[in-house]
Amino acid sequence: MLSKRGARKVDPARWLGIHCGDIDFQLWIGASSTAEAADITRERCGVESRSEIARSPSALAMFHLHIYDPYIEHLRRLSLHEQGKLP
Repeated sequence: MLSKRGARKVDPARWLGIHCGDIDFQLWIGASSTAEAADITRERCGVESRSEIARSPSALAMFHLHIYDPYIEHLRRLSLHEQGKLP
């Protein structure tokens, strides 16, 4: 599924379910466990459940602003660094 801008749409609940269990994501977000990563992401989005993010425009905006977009940028920069394109 593609958004209006041509980017692939992300299911926040599914994406967080996968990434909160990933040690690299946990380190990036400042968590030491899957549960702590989930707590931090819910807090940053202002929800009690990941499933609320997709139903709330403000929570979805917070997901993109504070979690998804910065993490994707972090991964992009990490890749460029590993390729020797960034110091």
